[in-house]
Parts: sequence; structure tokens; C-alpha cells
Amino acid sequence: MQVISFYSFKGGVGRTNALLNVAWILAKRKYFVAVVDMDLHAPGLTLMPDMAPSPEWSGHTFGLIDFLEDVFNQYTDTLLDLKALTYRPRLVPLKSKDFQGDLLFLPCSHMGTPEKDELYRSKLRRLPLNILNELRTSGRNTALIQEIRDQLANLQSDRLPGRPLDFLFLDARTGFTEIGDMIIGKGSDHVVALLSLNEQNRRGLGILLSELINEKDYPINELPGRLSILVGPVPDGEEALKRAAMERIEQTLHQFARLDTSLNTKEVMPEIIPISYHPILALTEQIISRDFPDARPSQAYQRLADEMEKRVMSSSASSQRIIAETQANLADLLPPEEKQNEQMFVEGSQQPVRHPYGVVIPWNLLCRDKRWQNLLSDFPKESRLDPDPFLNLLATSGQSIEDKRKILNVLSSYDGDQINRLINVLQKEREDFLKLTEKQWDDLSFQLGERWQEWLDLLKEHGLQIDYPLMVNIRPIIISDLIFWFSWANKLIETNRLDESREILEICVRLFPEFGWSHLFLGDVLCQSDRFNESRQAFADADKIFEKNEDSNGHILVLTMQARLAFAEGNKPLARETFQRAKTLADDEGLILQARKLSEMIARHFPN
Repeated sequence: MQVISFYSFKGGVGRTNALLNVAWILAKRKYFVAVVDMDLHAPGLTLMPDMAPSPEWSGHTFGLIDFLEDVFNQYTDTLLDLKALTYRPRLVPLKSKDFQGDLLFLPCSHMGTPEKDELYRSKLRRLPLNILNELRTSGRNTALIQEIRDQLANLQSDRLPGRPLDFLFLDARTGFTEIGDMIIGKGSDHVVALLSLNEQNRRGLGILLSELINEKDYPINELPGRLSILVGPVPDGEEALKRAAMERIEQTLHQFARLDTSLNTKEVMPEIIPISYHPILALTEQIISRDFPDARPSQAYQRLADEMEKRVMSSSASSQRIIAETQANLADLLPPEEKQNEQMFVEGSQQPVRHPYGVVIPWNLLCRDKRWQNLLSDFPKESRLDPDPFLNLLATSGQSIEDKRKILNVLSSYDGDQINRLINVLQKEREDFLKLTEKQWDDLSFQLGERWQEWLDLLKEHGLQIDYPLMVNIRPIIISDLIFWFSWANKLIETNRLDESREILEICVRLFPEFGWSHLFLGDVLCQSDRFNESRQAFADADKIFEKNEDSNGHILVLTMQARLAFAEGNKPLARETFQRAKTLADDEGLILQARKLSEMIARHFPN
């Protein structure tokens, strides 16, 4: 789940409109979106006609303000359930082939009649203006932020069974207030800042940047992935004035880029998206992206939605969505129920071979004997099952190892139709993975590597053994992505299987001899296994490669690992000296984060 805050220093810049349009676009595209109105003193979202409850949700009477009142006054040991306070608003069509996702809304409260409005105002008056300061005094503010995120992360959609929440959109109060401070800081993964072209808004952007970088400890080189900037409404005409105003906004961004002179300014400048003036935005509360999709503001909102998919929505979240959809489709094929469609996996993808899912693994070669055939010996002949493609589909599926175990255990009880339907579900998942862009392949390789050892352990339960040397020899046929191997090795380290992890990392070194990271990670595992001389040699091999490639970051990491090695051997003076050399190099290279982390290591290991 990605938490996105929409923030503006001044009002009247279209913040709420932008949030609602982008949320609607993403929900229409198949995402599961939740929207929260956190502007307690001007709850615009709550008052919009499109955000009123749809008929089946009309019984809801509470909202966020009731949750905050409960938190502050501690009426009960158990807080109000935020999930129970959400509802599906009217803007979500009851039935539409074009609207494939879902959107739920948590209002400030339920308003719209004089009685309800007065009840809301009375609740608001009972809350202290500085509620977060009050909570901070009692040490409950951090818990509150985490409570809101945790509760809403578990929202469920009856339209998208089993799907996790993709986006949580927060409408922040204008200016720097308690609530605004909470959600544009550690409470959010990404901030969408809205401003107009005047000087007040430009200065407000500067304050926001200072808040994010200095107060919230966001490294400046992370800003492109943590901040989007919308400027509007931009009128037609007055081109010279508009150009000058946009240049002043860019200069504000440049000013903060110079905080880290080692960075290229373009690398730390979030894209500025202009929102053109349109009478619909000024005079009505229509969802312009829904009603006028070709209008210029609609195109700008679509552009921001695209950016959220590419920059904010991580590929791991995309793959989790695919996994959840597959899980929902598999639900009736796993014991004790049953139910599902047709056709067999066809080899030969159009995707580039580097795609982690772009090849079929030859299990008949990798298994040391023919017992792999026993897994499938009871399959009905009418299923047209080919063992290699089927095992490949099941091995690379994102489903849990428990569900894979269930599938293998009940295969012999399935008839041909059930088997073909099972294959269809797994094939659909694989096809969805193949559609993910090249930018997402590294995350896919990482996930695949994490699941790999669990799958091999499952095969061992059925008496199968994998020929690791042969896996290396036929590596052009199977996955040869370094991240896959590292992820696999890390999974083994997590379960304290250091010898097996070392075996995999030694394969990495043979597969990627000129890649310093293979040697570096192997040295770390050897160090943990108390094989200090071999570890020292692996670090030296890594350092030669980093020096050859002029990779300062790699050299700093080698020094850090060598310091840990000296510490493990009991040579604390050498460990401290090596840590200090790494920090000095990080300072010289302008690597602020690395230098800070090394300072923390030195302080932790050598407090005196």
C-alpha cells in the first residue's frame, strides 16, 4: 500500500479536486483505492455530492472525527474500527465494464443537514486545536499515525476479493497544521504538492521542501520519488508572466538541490505538472476526468496517475496485486472446495529472455532422478498435462508455499477439467507478470528468488533433489539474473542455512566473476561462518573490481565489511580504523547517507 498525501500551502489551488480525479482514474484502471478526508476544519471531500454514500451504505453515521475523539479521550480500551467507518461513495458506478477497481471513502463525519452539521461542529469544538501536540505529550502521536495506516491497510473490497489496498489518499488541511504536519511527514510515502503561480504559493513550496528535507529527514536525492508538484489553475494567455512564474518555482527547487552539490540538479527536481484553467473546475464539482476525459485538466490528472503507477506504485505492489487476483481465482480449486476454465500453457514468450518469467525451467534435467514424474503420474490423461510447463507455472507462482503444497497434495483427486482450469489460473498469473515493465524486473527476480528455496524444500518433501551444478551449467536456459541468486541466498541466510547460502553465492561468483557484489556478499557469509581467511580474500577480490570500475560506493562497502571482519576476529583497533576510513571516503565523495550510517556504526560499536 502506498500512502499519498495531497497538500497545499494556500487554499483555492484545486487540491481536493486533484485528489478526487486521480483517485477516480486509478480506481477505474483496476486499482483498489481508499480516500480519507483529513481536512477537519474545511471537509470539502465530505461535502461533495459524488462522495455521499451509495444507497447500500446509507446507514453509516460516523467518521474520522469520531475516531480522533475516541483516541484523545480514551473512552474504551479498543479504538473505533476505521474500516467500519468507510463506505463506497456514489461516484463509483454500480456496474460498469470500464470501471474495474474499487474506491472506498472515510469522511470527516456525516454532514449535509443542519442537525448533522451542528453535531460535527460540536465534536470539532471538543477536540483541542493542537491535538497532535496533546497526544505527543502523552507519547501517543506515533501510535496514532501507525494505527491509521495499519487499520486502513487491511480494508477489504467485496468487488475485489482478496486484493490488498493499492493506494491510500489523504486530503491534508491547508498550511502547516498538526494534521498536515502528521501526514506530509512520516505518515506518507509520497506527497502531491499543489500551488498556484503567485509568490505566496512559491514561498510555501520552499517551506514544504525545507520541512521534508530537514525536518522529516528525506534525502534530497529521493525527492523525485517522494514529491509531485501540480501548478494551477494556469490561465490562457499572459505567456511571459506564466513563464517567469514557472522559472521562479524551478529556482526554488534548484535552491534545495544545491544542498547536496554532488547531485545533478535534474536528478532532484520533481516534475512540475500544470493544470490548465477550465470552467468546469471553477464552477462545478464534477469529476472532470470522468465527464470530460479529453479536457486539458483531465489529461494532466491522467499524467499524474501515470506517474503514480510508475514512480510511486512499486513493482512489488503490482506483483502482490497479481498474486492476490490469482489467489482469489484459485480459492475454489483448493481443498475443501472446487470450481474454474480451459487450455494449456504454451511455451514461447514474446518477452525478452532477461525477463525472470520469460523461460521454462527444464525440471526433467534438473531433478537428479525421474521421481519428479511420480508427482504427476496419477493425472487423468484427458488433461493433456505436460510436466515441465506445469511445474514451471507452479514453481514461479506468487502463491504461498502452503497453497502450493495443497495443490501438489490433491492433484491426484482432480479430474481433467479441474486440472485444465487450474492451469488456466496459473497461466493467467504468469501472463500478468510478463506484462510488467522492465523497470519492475529486478523486483520480480527478487521475489522469485525468495520463493525459490521454499519451492525446492517442497520438492524435497516429495523425494526430489535438485542438481545444483547442472543448474549452473545450463544457466543460459534458466534464470541468470544476479538479483535472483542474491535473493535466494538471503532467504537461506534468514533461516540460518549459511552453508547452502554460501553454495549459492559461490555460483554467483562463477556466473558473474566481474561483478564485485558477488564477491562482497560471499565474503560476508564466509565471515558469518567464521571462515575469516576466505572472507578476507573475497573482500579483496571485490575491492579490485570496484577499484577497476571506479566505484566509490562499492569501495566504501568493502571497507565496512572489512571492519566487521576485524571486529569478528577481535581486532577492535583495526575495526575502528577501517570504519573511520570508510566514513572519511563517504564524506569526501559527498555521500551523505552513507557517512551518517557509518557514524552511527562507529558510535554503536565504539561508544568511547
